[in-house]
Amino acid sequence: MALYLARLGVPVDVVVERTGATAGVALMDIARSCSADLMVSGAYGHGRFREWVLGGVTRELLDHAPTPLLLAH
Repeated sequence: MALYLARLGVPVDVVVERTGATAGVALMDIARSCSADLMVSGAYGHGRFREWVLGGVTRELLDHAPTPLLLAH
């Protein structure tokens, strides 16, 4: 995706984050650290039991995102 966007002239920074935090927390930390104005993400839901046991990135972003979200399913 980064290569595709770069070819279109969109400035792209690829960040590799190694952390023990959940994916949602890691994404929010990156957004805060680069002073992002908007977070864009795919949104996918799982069954209620699975989300209750394992959690979900989409739900975590919806509940705690530090910036506005643009979600697509």
